[in-house]
Amino acid sequence: MFEDGRSKRVIFVSHCILNQNAKIDGCAHYRGSIREVADLILRSGCGVVQIECPEIMYLGLDRQVVPGLQRTIESEDTRVAELMEGEAGRTYCRDIASRVVHQMEQYVRSGFSVVGVLGVNGSPTCGVETGWRADGEVAEPGVLIRELQAACQQRGLSVPIRGIKAEDPEGAVRAAREVLGAAVPFQGGSAMKPAVLVTICILSLIALGHVLRLVFGVGVTVGALVIPMWASIPAVVGLAALAVWLWEEQKK
Repeated sequence: MFEDGRSKRVIFVSHCILNQNAKIDGCAHYRGSIREVADLILRSGCGVVQIECPEIMYLGLDRQVVPGLQRTIESEDTRVAELMEGEAGRTYCRDIASRVVHQMEQYVRSGFSVVGVLGVNGSPTCGVETGWRADGEVAEPGVLIRELQAACQQRGLSVPIRGIKAEDPEGAVRAAREVLGAAVPFQGGSAMKPAVLVTICILSLIALGHVLRLVFGVGVTVGALVIPMWASIPAVVGLAALAVWLWEEQKK
């Protein structure tokens, strides 16, 4: 099954990697997606599964902020961390993790590769190498990632999980490349069109004919015109270059 144009590679990403509008007020670094990471994933040919944002789903977009209360980004992260670390918050994250792992299992059972998960370091819920607690970044995962790690272990899934930071796009791209691994570069985002394939084959055969002419010294005459042997050299180069260009364009 599924022997069509799809890559059969899938990556799961934290919600705000693709939608910075979901961030806590004051924490968005992009108008929409984390562009460098999103572009890399799209070029890789991997399918993208956007994980639910537990903070929005449980607390709302405003994270239940108290109107008029003096606050900082640090104090808001701490407040959210305390709410999400409560029993109800952990249960909500556990439910999301269970649904994510169920999706992963569906892909794996059908022969797909789940290349990994990208989280967001410093997040109270989606942090991987670092989370947030007591007004500071801590060297432990956020609550959703902990639940996801536990669910993967319980169901015997080995999936790489890495964290990124929007304010460090170069580091984010490096981490994304590590997770994508064998999915970069991708060998085709769509099935090759028959006309393109036929054209590539014809160009390659003509180029091969010129190579054989050069090797065996075959003369070519068109009417009274004798085609010089050296003319086959630029012909080989041009035809081969055109065939390669078509092949590379088709892979994009």
